[in-house]
Amino acid sequence: MLSTNDFIQHINKKLLYFSTWKYTPADFTANPSLKKECQETEDMFSQWAKMLLKPKFIYEYFPVIVQEKKITIPIMEHFFKIELDYNTVCDNIGVQLVTLGEEAVAMSHKLYNQGKYQMHFYWHGYCASLTEALADYVNINFFETLGETKRLSFGYPALPNILDQVKIFDFIDGKKIGVTISKETGMMTPEYTTLAIVIPKGDKK
Repeated sequence: MLSTNDFIQHINKKLLYFSTWKYTPADFTANPSLKKECQETEDMFSQWAKMLLKPKFIYEYFPVIVQEKKITIPIMEHFFKIELDYNTVCDNIGVQLVTLGEEAVAMSHKLYNQGKYQMHFYWHGYCASLTEALADYVNINFFETLGETKRLSFGYPALPNILDQVKIFDFIDGKKIGVTISKETGMMTPEYTTLAIVIPKGDKK
């Protein structure tokens, strides 16, 4: 059974502190104790995560057809193609879906309803970073046959249409791990959930 201990070390502290918690290098310069305070908050949240969360994931391999910078998944070829900014050679790609579960959202709501707005803000950012850590863990440990890989998320240049993840979601049956998706918006529930395509890295030209 997956434990938070399995992937918590994959948290990107720079992303957590600067991107999600919105600190700047100048903040740490002006306040020498800030680094310690951030570490203490992170340690507390790590304990909460280990006690409360029930993370889950599923992954699948799909055969593909590659034409230079275009990847087509034959069983989905009427849905979409993946446009890359580099050439790659592969026979298969991976699809992964990860979630921290309802417990992370419940704690977020609890903090907000108790009026602990700053703590709610920090917990939300922590869970967003922990979701990415889980995605990295699955990417690294379950797609080793693809070699060095790159994880593509929907809503970004290679996969610009977020509604396309509805089609992928149906193929991997995300409901098996308690995740649902809106066919109108492409948004998934619970909140701390991410779906990605995993492809081999190639040479930019």
